[in-house]
Amino acid sequence: MAKVVITHNVADVEKWLGFKAERAAAIGSLGGTNVQDCVAADGGNTVAITCDMEDVESALATLGSPPAEMAQAMQGHGVLPPLVAYVAHHPTASILAHARCWGYNFGGIAGTSGTSGTIRDRIRGFRTRLGKPRAAQCFASLT
Repeated sequence: MAKVVITHNVADVEKWLGFKAERAAAIGSLGGTNVQDCVAADGGNTVAITCDMEDVESALATLGSPPAEMAQAMQGHGVLPPLVAYVAHHPTASILAHARCWGYNFGGIAGTSGTSGTIRDRIRGFRTRLGKPRAAQCFASLT
C-alpha cells in the first residue's frame, strides 16, 4: 500500500469541499483508502488529496485518462487540470527489491516464501552479502 498525494487547482474551494463524499467514493473505486482533502494554507485554489493506494499504476492511468462519467464529475466539482500525483517512497520496499536482485530471500515478505521473522532480522541476516557498512545503512533506514 502506497501513500499517494494528488494536487490540482479548483475553481471554487468551498464548492469542491462540498463533494468530499463523492470524491472519496470515486477514489475508493480505484482502490484508495483513508482519503483526506487538504486545502492551501494561503487561501489559494490549490488543493491536495491524500490516500493509501493498493495499485498505484492502475489508479494513475485512470486519472490520466478518466472515464467520461468521472471526467464529468471532476468538471462539476470544479477541478482544473492538470492533476499532479506524488507517491511516497517506501525504503523497506526498495531494500526488499534490491535484496531480491542480489539473490537473498526475505521469506514471507512481499510474496516470497521462506522462514518467518522480522524485516530487521532479515536485514541483519544479509549483512554478510552486502558488507557491514551497506547493511548498516539499509538497517538504519528501517528504524
